[in-house]
Amino acid sequence: MLVLAEKMLIWSMKLEKSRWKGGRLAGRILGIFPVYYSCWLEKRLFKGSWNPGGRLRRRRKRRPR
Repeated sequence: MLVLAEKMLIWSMKLEKSRWKGGRLAGRILGIFPVYYSCWLEKRLFKGSWNPGGRLRRRRKRRPR
């Protein structure tokens, strides 16, 4: 999901340099999602209830060696 947000942010920055008014508007609309998503992830991480490394550790525990 982070890769998609990064790509959308790059596209929006490219579109904001467009000559067309519609292209600049589309760039602003595309840029809203990555900013919102990053703020949401930041809140979730600093709240303390979410541990991104925990999921990986749980998968390693389940895997037989």
